[in-house]
Amino acid sequence: MERNEMVEQILSRVMEKLAAAGETVTETELMQSLASAAAPLPGLLVLTQEHGTDCHKLLESPRIKEKYRTGCALLNEGETTLDGIEAVVLFNLTTEAMCKLASGITDTSYTKLAAQALLMGKKLYVPREEVELYKYPVGGLGSYQCMLQAQLTKLVSFGLKICPLAELEDWCAERCLRLHTLIRRRQTDTAGHTVEMAKEYIRQHYAESDLSVEKLCAYLHLSSTYFSTLFKRETGTSFTAYVTKVRMEAAAEAIRSTEDKTYLIAQRCGYDDPNYFSYVFKRHFGATPTKYRSEGK
Repeated sequence: MERNEMVEQILSRVMEKLAAAGETVTETELMQSLASAAAPLPGLLVLTQEHGTDCHKLLESPRIKEKYRTGCALLNEGETTLDGIEAVVLFNLTTEAMCKLASGITDTSYTKLAAQALLMGKKLYVPREEVELYKYPVGGLGSYQCMLQAQLTKLVSFGLKICPLAELEDWCAERCLRLHTLIRRRQTDTAGHTVEMAKEYIRQHYAESDLSVEKLCAYLHLSSTYFSTLFKRETGTSFTAYVTKVRMEAAAEAIRSTEDKTYLIAQRCGYDDPNYFSYVFKRHFGATPTKYRSEGK
């Protein structure tokens, strides 16, 4: 029997079996399905600087193994390549490794492979719990922390995706098809972190009349264009509108709780011109500061 004839008979029998089971497929669809089943699984590589239980759980997950060929670069003693690798998962992303990677420094196998993944357009993920920077409180703002956050933001712009460890297996098991949808539903961790730092800075400096987006961006080590787009996307409002909101809330509280003159309250809320302050206040609350106080709002 000729090979082609044998293949046709096998396909015919398979299609008959499927039809008997109530499933109707064309010969083309069946061939595509068989070709897909015979194709090698894409690779998923774990990059870590030290072994841990979480990375081993990911490697041994039955759901992951169903979709990927898994491997750990640390076990391959520097012989790892990214050929056939679809996704790379970073564990133990220290601030040192983060800054090196963001600056293009690849002096370790960890940073070298991570950089190659970015350059080759591989899917690159890191569990949020494995990012050292996120282990420090947002409230402890400082220029150094802002500089580090800027490095992480840079990596995200290069293609790094940050996700909760608990959801990482789900995303990988589905070949990460759900990733972009989930990212749209929530603020990315790095964007949310940056915005929270900006809000905290505004809360601490709203009384300064020279507060500006340029001054804030110098503090965050970000360009004003990028920050303005990010802030508007994450909060739904502009930097200027948010500052005004914070100042007006502080002014309203001062008017309700003190007997201070309007010009003093204006100065404490970042307005050198009391007339302009009254104009903004009325536009915001629908009443002048004097009327607002008299009505006991």
